[in-house]
Amino acid sequence: MVLPTALIDIFVWAPSFALFAKFETCTGGGFISRQPRVCTSDYIKGIGRLLVSVQSLLTGVVYLFASVVSWITFIESRDSSIARKNARAMYIEQIKH
Repeated sequence: MVLPTALIDIFVWAPSFALFAKFETCTGGGFISRQPRVCTSDYIKGIGRLLVSVQSLLTGVVYLFASVVSWITFIESRDSSIARKNARAMYIEQIKH
């Protein structure tokens, strides 16, 4: 479950947040508005949205790292379980003969 979350954070959310980050606030100029569209610079809004994009990217990297660590732990546990099982089987065979 961690791996899909990581991939979605890295490849979907972070780019989409960055794509829609704008450094201006616009008012008026809508479909039924009679007012002209007026835009003003808003660096706080743009920087805030870029920080959300960076946060999503970093969270995705942390989740990706966690999924790799958990996969390695699972593989090591599985392999050691198989090795113990084989060792027990060999020991039982030696006792029988």
